[in-house]
Amino acid sequence: MEFAEPSGDAQKQRQRKATIVTFIPADVGLNLPNGSAQAAKIGIDGYIEPQSNANKPAFYIDGAATAGSFLKALPGLVDLLGFTGHSIDFSRQPSGQIYSVGLNFYQNVTCISSVANALCTEGGPHATVATSPPSGAQVIFIGSCFIGPEFLNLWNPNPKQALVVPLNPTSSADLYHATLYYEYLVTDLLGGAKLEKAVQDASQEMEDHGFADHWRIIGNGEITSP
Repeated sequence: MEFAEPSGDAQKQRQRKATIVTFIPADVGLNLPNGSAQAAKIGIDGYIEPQSNANKPAFYIDGAATAGSFLKALPGLVDLLGFTGHSIDFSRQPSGQIYSVGLNFYQNVTCISSVANALCTEGGPHATVATSPPSGAQVIFIGSCFIGPEFLNLWNPNPKQALVVPLNPTSSADLYHATLYYEYLVTDLLGGAKLEKAVQDASQEMEDHGFADHWRIIGNGEITSP
């Protein structure tokens, strides 16, 4: 996905409030009291709303989280665009290694993929091929599984932008843990930390809570929120 260069008066951009858009198309934890997409939204919102330097966050959860709404949100001037949900997975032969080629949205009805003829789920609808749609987001956070080279073909950040993706490209992602990580990341960014520091701090928070999940930056780690 092509990232758009920020335009306009730099001083005005520094004075504006942060814009955060979050997609949660699926429940993040089975059999957890706070594992629904709605509960995840409330948890994330609790970290954003008290911040005076953030606009009211936009959430797309459950049926509102579609491939179409995601692609429509991408070109906007967004400081952080988050996605926590399932991936479209293929199996590499003969090793059987699973790898992702895209993102699935609500109930696997719509999805986007870096390759042609991918299905949202076995026997389901075809994915929307999205090799280079424009993106104005400074940071895109992905909480999804098996994020390796094939998935990364979807994205093409310019030097002023970044992706934050799971550290291990051959591992599944716990969506509940991804939501927690995203909360820590949002808190640090809105507190003025550079993206690199926010990612490090979020990883440390996960370790402090006994979780081994880590994410990495592809692109500019010097980004800060307005």
